[in-house]
Amino acid sequence: MMYNTQKNNKLYAIIFCCLLTACQKPPVVVDDNSSKDTVVKSKPQQPEFNAEITPIALQQSSCDNRRCAEFSIAHLISNQKFIDQTLEQATLDLLKQKLDLRFVDETTANDLSTPNQGNSLSFNEQVQRCADAFFQLDQAFNQVNSNMHASFVIQVERQSHVGNLVTIVLKAHDFLGGAHASNGEYYFIFDLAKKQQLTLESILLPNQKNALKALLYTQFKDWVLAEKLADQVENYEQAWPFKVSHNFYFNEKGLVLQYNEYDIAPYAMGAPSFIIPYAQLEGILQPQFLPTQH
Repeated sequence: MMYNTQKNNKLYAIIFCCLLTACQKPPVVVDDNSSKDTVVKSKPQQPEFNAEITPIALQQSSCDNRRCAEFSIAHLISNQKFIDQTLEQATLDLLKQKLDLRFVDETTANDLSTPNQGNSLSFNEQVQRCADAFFQLDQAFNQVNSNMHASFVIQVERQSHVGNLVTIVLKAHDFLGGAHASNGEYYFIFDLAKKQQLTLESILLPNQKNALKALLYTQFKDWVLAEKLADQVENYEQAWPFKVSHNFYFNEKGLVLQYNEYDIAPYAMGAPSFIIPYAQLEGILQPQFLPTQH
């Protein structure tokens, strides 16, 4: 009898445990993503632009203690060949534009008269030919005035690298006789992704060149009157007509259009520039060239 009672008690205990287990809620499975590797999307890196700027080694004429002509040309060499070639072409164009070949020997004159694209000489060799022409010009000047110090200097400066855009400026200074020296700044903006130089037309929306011209002309008129260059802008433009500069760059304020000496003003006014604020360029400038906030 006692055996049956113990047996029944064990049976009741088993049934009770089964009922208790059945009444319990199933465990909640928590998906803990913290233990998994998180994939972070990295921002696209801007293309690399590595450049070295050095003066070109040239054979130069000797000078005495009284006078010494200066001829110095900087050369940019980078990991972007299309930029190097564009700047080399611009440098040669500046040199050939300035040098007066009437005072140069026939061989040097012929070398400098050959278009750059068809010239078999390297860039450094062509610059050396320009140096030869410069020193021949200097000798001609010396016969007129022994105290004259001729000079020709081109510097290359890396101005900025923002995103895909790299801005380089060539700064030229020369004195080749005359009343005064000449200075100029020439800006180049390169798109590293597209491997091309930006032009004024390429940064504008379609059919917006006249809109930009109108904004620029307003600043030009205000400048003429503020500088007291004339009582009437129309009278001033008879001698110095307005024109749109294709020499430009971007800064934190807007689009800068740079002029050089004698472009729109006499020498005494230097090299004027005008800044079109970004806020005025909405609907005119391609959206990718507008800052997110302005």
